[in-house]
Order: sequence, then C-alpha cells, then structure tokens
Amino acid sequence: MRKRLPLSHDADRSWHVDLPTYSMIPGTCLPITLGLIDKNGILALADTAAALALNPSVECDIPDDTPMTDPATIDAAKMRERYREHPRFKRPDWTPPKIL
Repeated sequence: MRKRLPLSHDADRSWHVDLPTYSMIPGTCLPITLGLIDKNGILALADTAAALALNPSVECDIPDDTPMTDPATIDAAKMRERYREHPRFKRPDWTPPKIL
C-alpha cells in the first residue's frame, strides 16, 4: 500500500524511513526546498539539521499486510511482535512513523 511517511536521519542509516520494509517512490520527496531537498530526496551537501527542521517526507510502498490500528496508524505492538528477532524494531521504545 502507498503511504506518505516522514524521513528520518541517523549516523548508521543516513536518510531513511523508520520501518523494516518499504520502497521509496522516486520523485515524491517533499517539501522541495532549494539547496536542501529536491523531488528525489535530501541533497548530499544539505545541512542535516536544516533539512530535518522542514519535516521531509516521501511516498513509500509498504507491505499490504502491515498491521494497522486504522488507515493512518501502524500498530506498534504488532510490528514489535512481528519483528521480535530484529535488534531495532523489537525494542519497546521503537514507535512506527506517523503516516502523513
């Protein structure tokens, strides 16, 4: 299913969506901002803090069987259970990104 999700950034994974499985749709990054974000993502030389302050997002295809509590909310507990062997997504402090 196609959903718009926020982009995250960390030193280990660079720019990403904080989900275990997804495919970004090319050309769907927003907001387009000169020198920071173009339609295909955050520019390589962009200041990370400045880009994050704009709350960048991208359309993604996520698996159709992604557990949802409603059409706009991923079920965190079911995701943790599904990925209980994964070092990141099993953690109780992990919360799925908000669907925009």
